[in-house]
Amino acid sequence: MKRQTNLISPEIKREMRTIEFRKEEFDICFHFYQDDKRQYQYTTTELDELNYTQLLNKYRSKHHLPFPEEIKAIREKYQLPASKMSDILGFGANSYRQYEAGEVPSQSNGKLIQMAEDPKKFKDLILLCESIDEDARYKILNRVNRFMEKEGDGLQWINVDDYFADHIRPSELTGYRKPNMERFAHLIIRFAEKLEPWKTQLNKLLFYADFLHYKRHAVSITGCRYTAIQMGPVPKRFETVFDELATKDFFDVVYTQFPGGNSGEQFKKRGDHPFNSELFTEQELETIEYVIGTLGKLKRPALVETSHKEKGWIENQKTKGLINYEFAFELKAL
Repeated sequence: MKRQTNLISPEIKREMRTIEFRKEEFDICFHFYQDDKRQYQYTTTELDELNYTQLLNKYRSKHHLPFPEEIKAIREKYQLPASKMSDILGFGANSYRQYEAGEVPSQSNGKLIQMAEDPKKFKDLILLCESIDEDARYKILNRVNRFMEKEGDGLQWINVDDYFADHIRPSELTGYRKPNMERFAHLIIRFAEKLEPWKTQLNKLLFYADFLHYKRHAVSITGCRYTAIQMGPVPKRFETVFDELATKDFFDVVYTQFPGGNSGEQFKKRGDHPFNSELFTEQELETIEYVIGTLGKLKRPALVETSHKEKGWIENQKTKGLINYEFAFELKAL
């Protein structure tokens, strides 16, 4: 008879360590395993990636450099291949592609990329570029000119307190992701499809989805900023945000009057606005479904109580301050 043994997964250890990158030092929450019997520490590829991502996030944030998602969005804005963007900006042939893949640009290259986000400045860069032929230049300029003409005609998002405004850069308060209203809206849609949550529940589910993903991958899903109020962590200005998205028909909000005078708001899916999974990576979808499976069954009082045990809420609830995503590494519920 074969003897069955229970294999216990080692516990991940965490400690603050100072790591050097490009001759500068940064403090990160370093993740590792520890073998007490043989008295040594080790990491895995997954933990190495988590530690390294934290390091790059801090470097980019300190020097106001664009993040890979922003770099890719700028190129796609003009419908250009990475090689052509590199030509226009004066980089090496594959530089722009490498930046999109995660390589950190130099400070000078980073500033050029950010300049290219402005169509007027990008047009000047095109005119100065000598490495593209006249036919290609003509086509690109036409595209940029049309973009400039249409600028401002698109769907305008909320401007209350600049909630998801363009100037809000990735930082420790956004989970090192540029805030993205569309992803935020579709995260709500997914919770509405699967759970039909009440407003208080939804606020906690959004918080846990973003913070759990940061705990796993050192980046949030939506870039949303969360603040600590009496009922637990909530998206900043959530009332206004939810109302705005409901008026744009992303989901329905059903109001219910209860005996005793209390009322509640429940979020339900719309058949004409289904969840768009293509907005999310496989890792993000895995995080979302995990939150649904583990916390979706909790009722409002239990979910509020659970969120009140989180250090990020405890440390900020007196001042109703914004919650630093680094508190994600100390999540207790997940």
